[in-house]
Amino acid sequence: MESHRLSKQIRLLDQDETEFLEAIDDQEHEKNMAKRRRDMLEAAEFQRMVAEKRTKDVPKKSTAKRPVAKSLVSRIAVVVKEVKAEPKEPRPEPKVVPKEPSGQENPLSVLASYPSDSETESEE
Repeated sequence: MESHRLSKQIRLLDQDETEFLEAIDDQEHEKNMAKRRRDMLEAAEFQRMVAEKRTKDVPKKSTAKRPVAKSLVSRIAVVVKEVKAEPKEPRPEPKVVPKEPSGQENPLSVLASYPSDSETESEE
């Protein structure tokens, strides 16, 4: 119903009014096109700046060749070699957990299968 009423009003417009509405429509179209062109130029400029930053050589951080005094370097090297040379202690194997008569494992016996701290200290 509303569209019928609007179409009837448009048909009743005279020539000057339709030209005026077309001129306004053209102006809006030009504004939208100008805004679209401006947005595209801004996007292209941004992409150019990003590409320029990516290709720009970034200076690498320079690290000191000797971060500690020369007199300490040999002492530190000896300590590092000693630490690397020490063998790691093997982990003790867990004991076999006996099953209950019902065929299920007792959770407390699982904990008991691992050596306690007092046992490992006494071995050393």
